[in-house]
Amino acid sequence: MLQRYMEEILGLKQFEVTETEKGIVPMTDFPFEQYSVGNHLRIGTGGGWVKPSSGYSFKNCEKNAQKVVQNLKSGKSPGNGIISPKFRLYDALFLDVLYRNNHDGPALFHTMYQKNTPPTILAFLDDETTFAEDFHIINGFPKRPFLGALMRRLSR
Repeated sequence: MLQRYMEEILGLKQFEVTETEKGIVPMTDFPFEQYSVGNHLRIGTGGGWVKPSSGYSFKNCEKNAQKVVQNLKSGKSPGNGIISPKFRLYDALFLDVLYRNNHDGPALFHTMYQKNTPPTILAFLDDETTFAEDFHIINGFPKRPFLGALMRRLSR
């Protein structure tokens, strides 16, 4: 995906990847944000700012920090409106599918990257896609495991 983005979007033909990030991503939909109380706000991983299904966080943290400042300036609770219920649901469904079919994880990510443009994927990872873009991304995944995850979620 990065190579495609660099070549197709940025028009770069000669570049070298000198290092690849490695680590353990806390892939959980645990409601970290609920442990922020009053004007005491947890941020980053501890505040639920890391995208549960992918570990993507950099732009989310930047955007959320700006939202905290806006909230404070307008007299709102610092964490008001930071976590998107729509994208939390998508993450929970994806995590459910991975939990039950972990061996399919690489194929699911590969499918998402192959069937969508880099700007759409990045917007999705940033929790900034429209419902039409969401539908296009979701429609590229196998239906059965995700419908099962949705049914389990609705029956809670």
